[in-house]
Amino acid sequence: TIKKTIEWLGIKTKIIRESELKVKGESTERLINVCKAIGADTYVSGIGGKNYINEKLFEGSDIELVYQDYKATLYKQHLSTSFIPDLSIIDLLSNAGPDSMKIITGNV
Repeated sequence: TIKKTIEWLGIKTKIIRESELKVKGESTERLINVCKAIGADTYVSGIGGKNYINEKLFEGSDIELVYQDYKATLYKQHLSTSFIPDLSIIDLLSNAGPDSMKIITGNV
């Protein structure tokens, strides 16, 4: 689903399975080890991550921890009388089709 979605959106990025990285650790330590294994300097978490991520472990890791501050972009949802935010990308693709990336980037 992820591969097909990024293809439909025209996103060109390499997909790496975590199992290919052979990283160790649990929870936050594992996240940091994944970032290091791919050379990342930033980890972007959903806002819900504040409930379980150990922020102190990031402080000494040279990996910046950033929480996503997502604001839903309105688009026409064909089977709804009012906009329902926070649905999956599948909803956007189903409702906007080829214009989905324009909506995501604000180029509508």
